[in-house]
Amino acid sequence: EASAKLRVASLRVLPVTEQGQLVGVIHGRDVNDAASRAAATHGDTVMGDQFFLKGVVTRDLMRVPGSVVLASVPMRDAVMRMLDADVHGLPVVSDDGHLLGVVTVSDVLKTLLGIPSTDQVLQPPVA
Repeated sequence: EASAKLRVASLRVLPVTEQGQLVGVIHGRDVNDAASRAAATHGDTVMGDQFFLKGVVTRDLMRVPGSVVLASVPMRDAVMRMLDADVHGLPVVSDDGHLLGVVTVSDVLKTLLGIPSTDQVLQPPVA
């Protein structure tokens, strides 16, 4: 499910929640790496991640979030955190830790260029 959401929404990072609280993130590169490892013994196939990751659960691929940003943090600080963490997006949480969304490099560029956001609303996978 997480792999499909990453692909369909063209995301590089997907937050994972339990009861609205952020518990981890799944990076597209982790999904691709896991599928590549499985494909190494079976050969490549179209939509290999769906085929080779069957039975793999979200918790198997997620990482503890290395960095998050509070909704009240200025965009400049969020960008600095992305650069420091070498990531393309950060989960945005409320003061009490509830996931509000993800800010991405694309969001930053759109803001700088004055382009309205065309955010997609996805339900994060549950651990």
